[in-house]
Order: sequence, then structure tokens, then C-alpha cells
Amino acid sequence: MKEDKRTLIDEPAPRADYDNKKTVPDGGRSTPVSDSAFGGSEGKTLVDGNPFQPTHPHSHPTPPGGTPYYGYPPPPPPTPPQGVPLATGGAKTVIMDSQTPPEDIPLAWLGVVDGPGGRRGQTFLLGRDAVVGRDPGDIMLTDRAASGRHLRIRLEASEQPPQQQVFVIYDQGSTNGTYVGSYTTCQDAKTSGDPKARAYRHVLRDGDFILIGQTILVFKQVDL
Repeated sequence: MKEDKRTLIDEPAPRADYDNKKTVPDGGRSTPVSDSAFGGSEGKTLVDGNPFQPTHPHSHPTPPGGTPYYGYPPPPPPTPPQGVPLATGGAKTVIMDSQTPPEDIPLAWLGVVDGPGGRRGQTFLLGRDAVVGRDPGDIMLTDRAASGRHLRIRLEASEQPPQQQVFVIYDQGSTNGTYVGSYTTCQDAKTSGDPKARAYRHVLRDGDFILIGQTILVFKQVDL
């Protein structure tokens, strides 16, 4: 009998792939696995025959005092709530409501020029709506010739372009009437009191003089 001089080559023992539930030959230290039919780790490379060890175990280090992420990117940080934080110590977040700013009111006022209605140089700042007369109210004049609610001054949109806000006088059915114009016109109206010259509605302009009873006022407005 002839002696068989062939050398037996040991075949590598099969290695179990725990990810894909099948057996693959262990021909090297790393074996790429691409079949994920059984929920395996697709696109990963196994190291040292350990199917649960990631290729780069230190690419995402474990945070201090935290839980290891096992090679996967850490979760994103929580989104902070919308709002304005208070000073430290108050530790609260306040949600601020957007508010629409109020419309600008032109800077305008009435000034006493002469007469018994007030001291010379006294001023009255105008708002969006004001009643002028002898009765206590928005603008009170100590003039017995003035009616209790002599006239009204309102802020309105102009009827002619350019569109802007203007102050308009409305006589409130006063006994002695309202007169608007130059200083001379108001002085003459004190004595004549011509009913035809009365103003029942008038758009005020800077520098207009107004006669109420026996008191002359001047209208002033600053255009910003």
C-alpha cells in the first residue's frame, strides 16, 4: 500500500452570524455583512468576530456620567421652549404676546392768548377727541360767555390728499358761536359777532386763532 503524502488542509470552522441568523465562513478578522432580511446590521463591519462590536467604537465617546451610545451618534439636545428667560434665580420662561403699537397722534395743543377763559400762556394738549367749554371736562375755560360744551376737536383722516391726520373743530350749538381765523378776525368778532362768520366745522391748521366766548386761543401743531 502506497503512503498518501498529501497534506490535509484544515478548513476554517464555520462561524455563526448572530445578526442574520446564518453561518458565514470566518476567513478573516472582519467580514462585511450586507444582508438585512432578518433585521441584521446592514452596512456595518464586524470586528474580531463580534457581531455586536461597532467598527469605530470610540468615534462617539461616552459622555461624562452618562450612558454609552455604543458607537451611534448621540441624540440631539432638547429644543429650548420659545420665550424670554428671566434673570437667573427667577428660573422661568415667559411667553410674550406680540402687541400692535398704537397709532401716532400728532403733537398739537391750544394756548390761551387773551380773555377771561384762562391765564395768558396756559396750554392744553390735544388728544384724539376733546370737548372745550365752561363745564368741567377735557378742556375747561372760566369764561361765562362760553357754552358748557362749546365745541369739539376731533382727530380725523384728511379728506384730500395727501392722506394724513388732521384736527377738526365742530361747534356744538353754542350760544355765542365759534370763530376761526387770524387774530384780527377773532378780535373783530368779539364786538360784531357776525353769525355769517361763525365756524360750524373747520379743519385746523398750525397758527389758527379760535374765539370761544370772549377768549382767544391759538392752535399749534408740530409735524414730525
